[in-house]
Amino acid sequence: MNAAIPRVTVIVPAFEAATTIDRTIDCLRAQSFEEWEAVVVDDGSTDASVSVVERATQGDPRVRIVSQPNRGLAAARNRGIGEARGALLLFLDADDWIRPDMLARMVARFEEDPSLAAVHCGWARVLDDGTELEREPAVGEGDLFDEFAQRCAFPVHACLVRRRIVDAAGGFDESLVVLEDWDLWQRIARTGAGFGLVDSVLAFYRWRPDSMSSGAGRMLAASLSRITRGHAPDERVPAGTVHSAGRSPARVAEALYGMLCWWAGTRLGKEADAVELVAHVGEPCPTLDAAAVAVQVLRSAAIARGCSRDEWWRVWASCREAGVRLLEAIEERSRAPLLAARALGRMDVLALESAPPGATARIGATERIEVEAGGPLPHHDFGPSIRRALFSVTWRGEPLGDVTLPVCDGRVRSDVLGDAIAARHGWSIVDRWLAGRAEGSSPAADPWTEFLRALYDAPDRPAEWFYDPEAAPVGGSDLTTPAAEGLELGEPLREVERNGARAIEVRIAGATIGVVPLPPGEGRIPASAVRAAITRACGLELVRVVAREALLGAGENGGRPLRDRLALRAARAERDPALRARRCGGFAIALPRHRPGPVETTASRRAALPEEVVRACARSFPAFGGSLVEGDGAGALYLPDLIGREDDRIPLVDEALPEAADRLPILMYHRVTGAPPRNRWALDPDVFEAQLRWLAENGFRTVGLEDLRRARLARRLPRRCVVLTFDDGTLDFETEAWPRLRAYGFAATLFVVTGFAGGTSLWDEGRVPALGLLDWRAIERMRSDGLEIGSHSERHRPLSALDPDDIAQECLRSRCAIAERLGAPPTAIAYPYGDADPVVEHLAGACGYLFGLTCESRMMTVDDRLLALPRIEVAGDEPLAAFMQRLEPAA
Repeated sequence: MNAAIPRVTVIVPAFEAATTIDRTIDCLRAQSFEEWEAVVVDDGSTDASVSVVERATQGDPRVRIVSQPNRGLAAARNRGIGEARGALLLFLDADDWIRPDMLARMVARFEEDPSLAAVHCGWARVLDDGTELEREPAVGEGDLFDEFAQRCAFPVHACLVRRRIVDAAGGFDESLVVLEDWDLWQRIARTGAGFGLVDSVLAFYRWRPDSMSSGAGRMLAASLSRITRGHAPDERVPAGTVHSAGRSPARVAEALYGMLCWWAGTRLGKEADAVELVAHVGEPCPTLDAAAVAVQVLRSAAIARGCSRDEWWRVWASCREAGVRLLEAIEERSRAPLLAARALGRMDVLALESAPPGATARIGATERIEVEAGGPLPHHDFGPSIRRALFSVTWRGEPLGDVTLPVCDGRVRSDVLGDAIAARHGWSIVDRWLAGRAEGSSPAADPWTEFLRALYDAPDRPAEWFYDPEAAPVGGSDLTTPAAEGLELGEPLREVERNGARAIEVRIAGATIGVVPLPPGEGRIPASAVRAAITRACGLELVRVVAREALLGAGENGGRPLRDRLALRAARAERDPALRARRCGGFAIALPRHRPGPVETTASRRAALPEEVVRACARSFPAFGGSLVEGDGAGALYLPDLIGREDDRIPLVDEALPEAADRLPILMYHRVTGAPPRNRWALDPDVFEAQLRWLAENGFRTVGLEDLRRARLARRLPRRCVVLTFDDGTLDFETEAWPRLRAYGFAATLFVVTGFAGGTSLWDEGRVPALGLLDWRAIERMRSDGLEIGSHSERHRPLSALDPDDIAQECLRSRCAIAERLGAPPTAIAYPYGDADPVVEHLAGACGYLFGLTCESRMMTVDDRLLALPRIEVAGDEPLAAFMQRLEPAA
């Protein structure tokens, strides 16, 4: 039933809208929430807009029409505000629409939290014919000024706002011809107003691609004006407002280039010249994110052509040449190192990932291959111009997903490919195999339990049995195996005679899965205790190795029970040494398992490396605690199957940290210095000390990356913990940062550029003055006091722009240098410029790194890959209040 005074007023400005406004009115009349009114503002239309509205409403008293001479969109909306009776406003353009439950759900959110100034929702771009191009989720809750300083976070009709908030902000600025809605949201957000969200797509935006490229220059200029204003004071907003000073001017360049990429992409998509738009941005941005550039340009190019993400390959194939020119112009303007090559590689991969089977096989230096994982996996040889291979993997005809690998020495080896498929899609393969087993198999409480039953040949045991060190055995065999001989899980599990050993090598089908610590004590260890230790220590690695050894390419063994397949493979491997060599694909030179080498990290993954790079670094491998293994084949491999006896002393699983949290911050610093200038990468020592003091006073403690690995394995991140990292290794770290860290008892990791240690930051030449860097004596001095040292590559080059040989050299040579100088190899690398992709991650893992740190600005979760950990940059221009606000969710 309608209320006398409506709670919501929907303002519909209409100018020459006769062909679309009836659908807009229909979506309002279909609302499940009835306490609304609509004010249609006819802005001087000369078509039949008014009569169409009258026919569509059929006398519905909730819809009123007011008319005025044509004054523009902002003025029409302001007129509607003046006519409104509702306390909540929705601005709905005459060619857009909303879902029938939108008003009900948005109003309910206000009722849940009366403090909210506005509530927004997800939305979708839709073509005239109803084709949905893409969906955009709601951006977040709370203070959204940071978003609106950079972009318009949602279309105007995806937000319900209190009228008093709009009145206080002064309504729409009628001097603006375009983007007046962005301007209003930005002014409202400056007040610190709270935005709520409904996490569903409820609003639909009619997208007309034909209008995008023709107005790109005008829209870009207007957008850059809004961004510039968002990073400075706004005279229309009272001084003393929460964000009256605007977003930090040091961050404006990234936002400007992001908007440039969007509008340049629209030009590109219509096959028009986009390079001229680059001149609209005047200042450099050496830290410009190549991955963001790639996605923004390709996405907007596709939308401009009216194509969804599934057609990115078609769009990119037609405009790649012009795209290269655009990327080169952006690189020259921004001074971002090798930006064009970095972005281009990502765009080629993104395009190929979207292509349907058989559509295209090669773009640039990337080749796409379709692989059936249920059949034989051969070696794949490539031409000299191919640097990366994108494998589209299916399992018995069903798509699993993609795997991207580097092409080393012109080849991707079958064993490396199989391991990569199992690492990424092993659970999907095992789950499909479990679902497809013959009828009559025992039911399971969950697929994981069913898998363990098949692996241990215990079809009737409950889930707890596999983790119980005192559980009754299957069968009751009293056979004993010495720990030194290891265990094969394809055979009946035996008790273990310790003989002084603290760990045991575990194999599946003859392939080593890892070294598992034995329970404490002496003498014999019951099979039940061994099984519990293996299950806890190896976790999902059991699934990956089973998928790789027993299910991938099963061929004639496809119908055998799992245990029979494992036993057959193990027996063949023992009888035929050549088969063991073929399991590794044959090699000329191999790296044994890295130490420390915990299961469920890259230490467990097979990988290929450029042979020439490995041989050039051969003299350094004794510093890693091992030596190279010579073979009679070709190519270089990292083989976790090759385990030295010293590794038996390394436990792979530790107890989880007791407190539980969903997220954990890894902070990234650069310089801590009292010398001018104050900028994004230089933090004042007093500000740094204030941050440390706040952390200490609020109960934060520092943890290391290895702590995160253990916590992630247990899926329990520690609460009130933080990881502190410092990039580059400038001289001021020892004089300013390290003494303060030690005074507060905080640990940290310093990432050094090994090729320039003791010199200057030559990679900064041409952008900022080069800085002095710590020499090895200083690094060793602080390491002996507890500082952890990681790699920041050899020469600070953006890795994704390089050939696999150069990537491996940057990673391996820097690891060798640290191992030789400090006596132990690092386990972590911070990618220069945060630049990484699947190829970089694969090669970094093969070189021995367990952890890779990016510049993706968010907190870590348990689902993050260890070689792609996000970090929150702590900028020199960031006030303490902002620092506190960003870390408060982890408290």
